Amino acid sequence: MKRKISSFIFLLFVSTITFGQGKSTLVIIRDTGYFGSLARLSSFNNNVFIGKIPNKSITKIEVEPGINTFNFQYYGRKKSNPKRTKAAIEVEAGKTYYVVAIQKVGFLYSTIQTVEVTENSAAELTSKLRPNVIGL
Repeated sequence: MKRKISSFIFLLFVSTITFGQGKSTLVIIRDTGYFGSLARLSSFNNNVFIGKIPNKSITKIEVEPGINTFNFQYYGRKKSNPKRTKAAIEVEAGKTYYVVAIQKVGFLYSTIQTVEVTENSAAELTSKLRPNVIGL
């Protein structure tokens, strides 16, 4: 009986290690400051709507391994615009990646750029931000 219980616990442990690393984590950071703070942003992964990202927030989502393209758009749109700049990131299973929405302000317009940052840079940016949960 002890052997069966030990075998079951071992299999349960091995399966959580093996299957738990199938996805990776993406941390979306948005702190656009004063300009653009009221603008709603939509985020997209491989042209699929992820959710709305509020200002001064950190959002964590799970993504599939492989090459993923991320971008942001204004106005809360749920359809990706192919003309928007995208960040292509090769995602490996079990790792964490950080993406920042950076607002570029021009004379008569502003755009949102998607930039991948390191963990150290993300730690500096996220000290005063609040967590955000996306309901899909």
